[in-house]
Parts: sequence; C-alpha cells; structure tokens
Amino acid sequence: MTNQPEKRIRIGGCVAAIFANEVKEGRTLRKVSVQKRYKDKDGNWKSASSFTADELPEVILCLQKAYEILKTPKQSKGNGDEEPNADEIY
Repeated sequence: MTNQPEKRIRIGGCVAAIFANEVKEGRTLRKVSVQKRYKDKDGNWKSASSFTADELPEVILCLQKAYEILKTPKQSKGNGDEEPNADEIY
C-alpha cells in the first residue's frame, strides 16, 4: 500500500485522488478521496472535505472523471509497459 495517489484530478479548488490498495490474492482495490484546497487568511494551504452548494458542480465533475479513469481499460505503449499516470487538471 502506498500513501501517494496513482492519479489526481483537479477542477477548480476540488481535488479527487485515486489510491490503489493491495488486498487478498494479489487483487488491487482502488478508492477515491475528494477534498478542496484553499488558502486561509494567513496564506497557509488547508484542505477540507465539506463543500458548499456552489462547489458541488466541481465535486461532481471530479468524481465523474475519476469514475471514467477507474472504468476505462489501461492503455499500453505497445511494449508491455503501461502509460504512467499523470495528474489531470481541468
């Protein structure tokens, strides 16, 4: 199990992160975490997992993109190596 996400999707202040966890019998279970990033009054970066009504469209779009990534078969380069997962910013 790794602490780093396989992929991050950023839309506005919303970030959806996809994590891979090894489970029984060599299977991998992927989960999605969603939070928003913002700067407080002192300029320090903070994160939160609650959203206002106006932020919900960004949350929904982040989750839709994460779902597409999780349900789309991985593409390969043709030499057996899978393409690296990069962050996606919209």
